[in-house]
Amino acid sequence: MAYNPSQILSAVLSLRPGLEVHADFELADRNDGRGPFIAVWNRADVAQPSQAEIEAVDTQTLAGAEQTVSSQDLMAQFTPDDATRIQAAIASNASLWLLWQSLTAQRDPMLVAGARFQQGWQALVAVLGADRAAKIAAALTILP
Repeated sequence: MAYNPSQILSAVLSLRPGLEVHADFELADRNDGRGPFIAVWNRADVAQPSQAEIEAVDTQTLAGAEQTVSSQDLMAQFTPDDATRIQAAIASNASLWLLWQSLTAQRDPMLVAGARFQQGWQALVAVLGADRAAKIAAALTILP
């Protein structure tokens, strides 16, 4: 578990979802080595999180949970050999074919931590192998 002060906005929003920075609260940093903090809290109906609450947020995990990838960017990483392996796998497995079709039809970015992406990623690891999947993940800068 790790808190990164540069991710204070994500930490605050994870503790108090639905708020808007600059409208509901403002952040500041005095550059005195103590890091950023909540400078203004405009919501009397929502409790301001304490600095201890904020620092208890695992911003590293939070950042990973917010990662997205587009299906187009993922597919751009595939080589002809990858495509041959994927085609062979989906030809013999109707569930995998359906998953593949949902991937190719996806228009919005996919949440890397989402269940459907994770299911698809595990299928790719099984079809392409862990080493190839790791190279694709590195190229996309994702942590599946």
